[in-house]
Amino acid sequence: MARRSGWRLAGIAWLALAGCGGGPARALADAPRLDDARPSCQPAADPLRPLLVEWPATQRSALEARLQAGPAPLVVRYGGCELQVLRRCRAPGRYRWLATQPKREQLRLRNADEVHAKVPLGAARLVAAVERHGELRLDLTVVGEFASERAPGRDELIGECEGATHVVAAVAVGAFELASAAGAGVEAGAELPAVGVGGRSEHDRGYLARDGEAQACRGTRAAGPPQGCGAPLELELVELPGGAAAAGAGGEKGGEEGGELGGACPSGMAEVPGGTLETAAGTVGVATFCLDREEVSAAAYQRCVELGECTQIAAPTQTRAQTAEPGRCNLPGASRRRHPVNCLDWAQARAYCRAQGRRLPRAAELEWAARGGEQRRRYPWGDEAPSSRHLNACGRECDRRGAMVDARDGHVGTAPVASFPAGRGRWGLDDLAGNVAEWSETAVAGERLVVGGSARSRRPEQVRAGAREAVSPELRRADVGVRCAAQVE
Repeated sequence: MARRSGWRLAGIAWLALAGCGGGPARALADAPRLDDARPSCQPAADPLRPLLVEWPATQRSALEARLQAGPAPLVVRYGGCELQVLRRCRAPGRYRWLATQPKREQLRLRNADEVHAKVPLGAARLVAAVERHGELRLDLTVVGEFASERAPGRDELIGECEGATHVVAAVAVGAFELASAAGAGVEAGAELPAVGVGGRSEHDRGYLARDGEAQACRGTRAAGPPQGCGAPLELELVELPGGAAAAGAGGEKGGEEGGELGGACPSGMAEVPGGTLETAAGTVGVATFCLDREEVSAAAYQRCVELGECTQIAAPTQTRAQTAEPGRCNLPGASRRRHPVNCLDWAQARAYCRAQGRRLPRAAELEWAARGGEQRRRYPWGDEAPSSRHLNACGRECDRRGAMVDARDGHVGTAPVASFPAGRGRWGLDDLAGNVAEWSETAVAGERLVVGGSARSRRPEQVRAGAREAVSPELRRADVGVRCAAQVE
C-alpha cells in the first residue's frame, strides 16, 4: 500500500473514466439530451477510480463516518455509472490512514462529454447544470487516503454479499467545491433556491456543492485527516474474482446506461437462479432465467419505434376502475425519457421484448424475483413496511385520505426508473414494486396478468411480492409498463 499512498493527484486527468449514458439511476427527467447524446456507459482507461463529488451527500456522510471508525474494507456493487455500498457485507482486514501534504487540483466541466468523462457518478445532474450555467469548476484538496492492506477474495466476504463486484481498496479524502461562476461566492451546499420577482434569473443564481473546508486542510495528522477535511473524494476499487458475472447490477440498463459486466445474461439483465415457488394454488417450478434490472424506459422504447420494430404509443384507455390521475403517458415527448414506458398494450410490450431478442416474463418469474427466490420476502427489499424510501406508490401527493405511504415520494404519476435504491430487490433488480405494474406472458381467462403494483397503489398488499391483476390485453394504462426476460446463455 505504500506505493499507493501518494494518491497520484497529478494524475487526476486520467479521469476520462466511464462515459456514462443516460446517467445513473437517479437521472433527471428534465434532461432528455442525456439520453440522446450518451446512449451507453462505456468503460475508459481507468474506470476503477470514480470521483464521489456528485454522490448523494447522505451517502458521502455515512462513508466518512465509517472511515473514521476504522471499519473493515467496504464492499460495493459498481457498474461504471452507479455505485452502491453493500452495508451488510464485510471484507477481512481494516483501513489504515496514510497522510500526505495537501495537494490541490482544479477541473473544468464545460460540456456533457467532459462531465461524463470526469464525473460519471452523478453525470445526469451535472449535465443539466452545465447546460444551464455554461461551465462548472471543480476544486479538489486532498490530504491523504484510507487504504486497506490487501484485496480479499470473494470467498472471504462475510454477510449479505450477493451482487458484490468490487472491494474499496482505498478512499482519498479532503475537501471539494463544485460551482458555477455565479455560485462560487455563495455560502450554500447545493443548487440555490428560486428567487422572487425582481431577483436573479435561473441562469444567474448559480450552482454550488461542497464538502469539507479547504482552509481546514492545511495541517496533517498521523491518526486521520484534519477536522473538517475528511470528505470522501475518490475510491480505488479492486474487482472481486468472478465479480462481473455475479454483479446483478450495473451493465446497460433498460437499453440506456451501464457497461457490460459479463456473465450468462445479456447486458442490462440479472441472472435469477431458479427454484420452487409456493403459491396459494400450489407449487410452481421456476427455471433459472435472466431479467431486466430496470423497467423499460420511455427512451428505450422510443428507439425501438425509430428502428421500425415497435409501434407508437397512443392515448391511454381507461376502465371504470381507473381514475384519470395520474394518467399521463410518458411518450410521446422528450421530458420523461428516463421514466418507464407506459400506456402500451400487451402486444406492444411483447413486440418490444422480441425486438431485443428477449421475451415477456411469466408471472411466476416476476413473483419469484420479487420474493428474492427462496428468501420468501414479503416485499422486494425485505419485510419492512412500504415507505416513500422504498417505492413510488400512492403518497400524499396522490391521495391525502387513501395514501399508502404517509409522506410525499416526490412524484405525481411515474418516477424515473431506479429512483428508489432502498427498495431494490435481490440480484440488483429495481422497481419490482410500484412505479408501473408490468405485463407478463401469463394468461388467465383471456386476460393477461400484470405484476408488481404501481404509482396508483394505495394498499400495501397491492405491492407485495407477486401482487397480480388480470387486465385485458387491449388496454393501454398509464400505470402499466414492461420489463423483459431471457433464457440464460
